[in-house]
Amino acid sequence: MAKKRAKASRRANGEGSITLRKDGYWEGRVTIEGKRVSVYAKTKEECCTKMAEKIRECNSRKYEKELLRPETTVGDWFPEWLMIFKKKKLRASTYARYELDINEHIIPAIGDIRLCELTTMDVQGLYNAELERGAAPKSVKNLHGVVTGGLGKAAKLKMVACNVAEDCELPPVDKKEMLCLSDEQAARFWNGCTDFESGDLLRFLMLTGMRQSEGIGFTWDEIDLATGKITLSHQYVRGQHAGEGYRFTGLKNHCARSFKVPGTVVDFLRRVQEQQNTSKHSDRKWSNPDQFVFTKKDGTPFSRTTVYKDCKKVAKIIGVPRLRVHDLRHTFATLSLQHGMQIKTLSHILGHATVSFTMDLYGHVTDRMLDEASDYIGEIMEVFMK
Repeated sequence: MAKKRAKASRRANGEGSITLRKDGYWEGRVTIEGKRVSVYAKTKEECCTKMAEKIRECNSRKYEKELLRPETTVGDWFPEWLMIFKKKKLRASTYARYELDINEHIIPAIGDIRLCELTTMDVQGLYNAELERGAAPKSVKNLHGVVTGGLGKAAKLKMVACNVAEDCELPPVDKKEMLCLSDEQAARFWNGCTDFESGDLLRFLMLTGMRQSEGIGFTWDEIDLATGKITLSHQYVRGQHAGEGYRFTGLKNHCARSFKVPGTVVDFLRRVQEQQNTSKHSDRKWSNPDQFVFTKKDGTPFSRTTVYKDCKKVAKIIGVPRLRVHDLRHTFATLSLQHGMQIKTLSHILGHATVSFTMDLYGHVTDRMLDEASDYIGEIMEVFMK
């Protein structure tokens, strides 16, 4: 009696059917785009695998037909993404860093690959190669930010199926130790600024916690000397390309902020204003059409280089040569917390995007304050238990 042919295995819709042939081979059948396709294998498991591959291959071809501009390469897309979607949103320095990462790292390594064919392995290979060449983990993390941003936008535009960079593994980044001046060091820094042209600007940065670009670009219309209210709305930064010079832009995080300063800071600014008025009347060449608060002797604003050099000179005088201009901001924040300022208030004054970011930066200060608070509680308990 002839051997009965095995019944076709029941499978979910779209997965086809599998049967055992008379010759002992397994046959898988699936309908793809209206056509019946068969695969053959010695075992049922192997046949299932071949069928799945056929279906995936078909879906991939079908999806590629639906993709926007499937021939676009990584090298085509990333400069276009940067110019069209990021130029108006990024600060000049950030734009320049993105441009450098794209031209010097992304395009040479994976620029020839079609965007829709890029894989996680390709992107991971880029990161690994950068690390092998000696790039710092923080640099690779920054590069990942650029890659993820570009591929994320491509996915939203249906140029790729998904953002393949999201599954990449990044090296751990060691946090740099934050440098903050003590009360005594801050006092010596204040006095050490006297003989330097940008000394008043450096003092002001330590008094308010402003970013360097905000302090350089601080103008008289941003301070109400009668009330002590500061309203920051812009910063003064270098252009995106060499030779462009400085220009006003919106603040980081694109959010203006207001806060009041004490009378001592107002008195300090009044003295700066008096000095400017004296220079204006004694020097015909003195000119400050943009109304900068802190200027050189001729009325022009300071460059970042000048401020950096003066800060380093003062830092050497007070015996803290590692001090950077940005550490004056950390000093303001740390001393403010130690003297009782609330973390939410500090976050607003500093212009951070979220309070949690401020907590991440200065949580060690509040932890120390909590430890000190526990000592006070202990002292109170001793009084009660006497």
